[in-house]
Amino acid sequence: METTGTLFLIWLAHELKGRTAYMHAEQPGTPEAPDRRISWSVYLLVTVGFAVVFAGLAPMELFPVLSGGAGFWIALLLGGATGLVVNLVRPRYERTAGRWRVFYDFLLEQLPPPD
Repeated sequence: METTGTLFLIWLAHELKGRTAYMHAEQPGTPEAPDRRISWSVYLLVTVGFAVVFAGLAPMELFPVLSGGAGFWIALLLGGATGLVVNLVRPRYERTAGRWRVFYDFLLEQLPPPD
């Protein structure tokens, strides 16, 4: 059984070796703009923040509307709306310096956008 597996792997390597010569190299696409990546990161960060707050408030039963899955949908709605406002009023990446630049660099490194 082991020799059959080894023979199969040798055959597969031989077949793939012949085919890779005809494969085209991937053309690198245009790099994604930092503002777009920051925008996704802001949405994610704010929405997760609201979800954590609502998940912490739900067991305390301070707001009866948070029972069941309503807290998740409210957090999603508030996070999306807050992320939209933040993305509309924040300075663009190219024109930032100081604290904004440090915050943007953190978002670019720690919170990549979904593929």
